[in-house]
Amino acid sequence: QQAETSFNKALQLQPNLAGVRRLLALTNLRMGKEDKGLALLMPLVEATTPDIEALSMAANVYLARGDAAAAETLYARAARASPQDAAVRVALALSRLARGDNGALDELQAVAQSEKDTTADLALISARLRRGELDAAQMAIDALGRKQPDGPLAGQLTGRVAVLRGNSVVARAAFEGVLRIDASYFPAVASLVALDVADSNFAAGQARLEALMKANPTDMRARVAMIELKARAGVPRRETIK
Repeated sequence: QQAETSFNKALQLQPNLAGVRRLLALTNLRMGKEDKGLALLMPLVEATTPDIEALSMAANVYLARGDAAAAETLYARAARASPQDAAVRVALALSRLARGDNGALDELQAVAQSEKDTTADLALISARLRRGELDAAQMAIDALGRKQPDGPLAGQLTGRVAVLRGNSVVARAAFEGVLRIDASYFPAVASLVALDVADSNFAAGQARLEALMKANPTDMRARVAMIELKARAGVPRRETIK
């Protein structure tokens, strides 16, 4: 509310400052005032030379509301105004996917192949997984891994695909590989604990979480996971909450 008041004063003094108008619109959107946020963006959206960021912000609102057609119209305008903007191209492809246009997958792949940034890669992987296209998802994950050879995400996603295939051996190997890169990467630890639980090996899962809590005492995720694990193992509540 303080930010809204300050940005309103600034906009009254300088009504043509696009940056202030965008910040005021963003403040209203974060406060849940979508209609007011959109109204603030419209002068920038409807300008002869539209503001790319304002177009994308307004399109995001329409997409969140489920109006994929309106979102796509704005994303397309942004793409025409800035055809080399990878983020806009990804957003346009996602809005097309939301409308059921499967050809947008090719656009995501094209952006992923042409950009060092991984935004398109992650969008493509997510889309493939939602569609149950595991082979295609794994190919996109492999491409992500080539961009981030020292990062944990590709290995984590490979493990997830293996879980979806029902191959716990490959999944374990992938998650353990992630931990060799980053021993404190919680998603990999949590995934291994889930496999331990599936094998009814609660002791192994507990040992993993205890090691993580020892290495990272302030990581509340590990503590919550331990509580959940003990509850599933049938540990009495009195001992679980110690």
